[in-house]
Amino acid sequence: MKTVAITGHTQGIGIAVSDYFKNKGYNILGFSRTTGYDINNENDRIRIVEESKGADIFVNNAYDFKTNSMGQNLILYQMTKLWENENKIIINVSSIGGDFPEPTVPYNINKNKQDSHLKLASHKAKKLHTINLKPFWVNTDWVNNRWPDIAKGTLNWPNIGRVEVTDIIKVLDFTLSNLDSMRITEISIYPKFDTN
Repeated sequence: MKTVAITGHTQGIGIAVSDYFKNKGYNILGFSRTTGYDINNENDRIRIVEESKGADIFVNNAYDFKTNSMGQNLILYQMTKLWENENKIIINVSSIGGDFPEPTVPYNINKNKQDSHLKLASHKAKKLHTINLKPFWVNTDWVNNRWPDIAKGTLNWPNIGRVEVTDIIKVLDFTLSNLDSMRITEISIYPKFDTN
């Protein structure tokens, strides 16, 4: 049985990706605070990487919005180094925010660093396949509860819609279903803009 290791697997995009792979018959290794793993803690990051070595796919999803730490970045760097000569897959959940690395927005800076790292890794790797998912505002309870003003479209942000988690899964499924014929390494996912 193939194994997928996922950080932040208990809510939002992470739980949807976990359910997707579970329905495909994969064994799931989940890493989140609720299961005793904190990506901000160096020892926990070492444990995550160590326990993920034997997996077939690594999904780097967890991000700490409270501290905007480099935890997600550091795990990504460690996993790409570990698997650079392996016939495995790394899926990173980034954001279109990485396209706008404003100095005052740590989230965008961290996502930009992930994007840059994976662009380079995808060009260097012969066996390792990297997939960088870059969604726009994702319609999850966690995101909408965390930023209710933006969710309503009232905080310097027009209400141009949100990306549904089911659409992210469709894009991921298409990408994984076509690995034999192409390498899709980066995908920006926007909602359809309301042009009326």
